[in-house]
Amino acid sequence: MKNKNIFNGLIAMLCMLSLSSCLKNKNEQPDFSATTPVVEIPVGSPVGDGSVNSLTTSLIQQDTPSEYMFYINYAAANTKSTDITVTLSVDPAILATYNAAHASDPALTIVPASAFTMPVTITIPANQRRVQVPVKFISNVLDPAIGYGLPVTIKDASGEVISKNFGSVVIKVAVRNRYDGKYSFKGYVFREGDPVLSGNFKGLTKDLPSNGATAVDFGQVWSNG
Repeated sequence: MKNKNIFNGLIAMLCMLSLSSCLKNKNEQPDFSATTPVVEIPVGSPVGDGSVNSLTTSLIQQDTPSEYMFYINYAAANTKSTDITVTLSVDPAILATYNAAHASDPALTIVPASAFTMPVTITIPANQRRVQVPVKFISNVLDPAIGYGLPVTIKDASGEVISKNFGSVVIKVAVRNRYDGKYSFKGYVFREGDPVLSGNFKGLTKDLPSNGATAVDFGQVWSNG
């Protein structure tokens, strides 16, 4: 009986210690005061394999430039009281590293210099943490049959430390031709000997994906949709 009481007492003590530990961990806040501030290109889903992070955009071919934005971030416990001028460059070696790490996927082709504009320098204003970088893609000079990548890297940040894991990014660019999209149509279809699939149809919508620069893929449609 005595041994049983001792055993129960030990269980109760362990439970209290476990609960205390859980409550402490739940309320504990990370301490950034000892972390070295870095300038970075944040992404929603980092690769985590030591290669290069990526962002994705999809363009419809059009005569006017398509604008895309990504961020430059100052990751630190406190903001900086002076401007941070960030110098950017397009580095083909970054794209080569990305392609090598994704060898099972079709290799991305670097976006031609004639197909985009991007500022070489951008400023994170004093007392702020981030700034948007505008990229304008000239979509009508890109081939919808090709997957493109724009490899952007931070070369300098007014002397601030550049993040090792988030200092570069590949912007993956998918291009759809101007005829790609959702279509609504109506009409009549006939299949000999099949009264179910033959007949009038209306109110039907269908996504027609790009097939080259001037065509889309169109699958068979029947009266029942």
